[in-house]
Amino acid sequence: MPLNQIYEAYPYIFWAAGGAFILLLALSACALAKVSSLKRRVDAFMRTESGGDIEKMLRDYISLSERIDGKYDEITRKARDMDKRLTYCLSKVGLVRYNHFQDVGGDLCFALALLDENRAGIVLNTIFSREGSYVYSKPVEDGGSVYPLSEEEKRAILKALEG
Repeated sequence: MPLNQIYEAYPYIFWAAGGAFILLLALSACALAKVSSLKRRVDAFMRTESGGDIEKMLRDYISLSERIDGKYDEITRKARDMDKRLTYCLSKVGLVRYNHFQDVGGDLCFALALLDENRAGIVLNTIFSREGSYVYSKPVEDGGSVYPLSEEEKRAILKALEG
């Protein structure tokens, strides 16, 4: 391209560059205004109505949440331990009242079965007569006993097992 044509194009290049500069300056001003507006909104958001800092509040809530998680794990562990122990607590009771002797009324004798979740425990049998009272106990394993059981004791165990 000849040199004089380049000189003739300078004003157009100058005006085009100036226009692009003004356009970029306007776009930069708009972007700066939007960033400034966004910063004000973020700052307003980060402050609570009571003047507290939301970031600090979030950190506090996260810390509280972690402590709650720890307590939850501890409580869950204790609940499992209690569940294990409860299987060995007496939780099934069966009572059968009866009249052992014909000359004594009022069903004063009774068989009482006290069992845990594993169907183990004891059965108590009390016999009341005019001459005295007698109490017998027999161990119970898996709903039965190694000792012979009376009909009343069997019924008391069955009542306990049925709940």
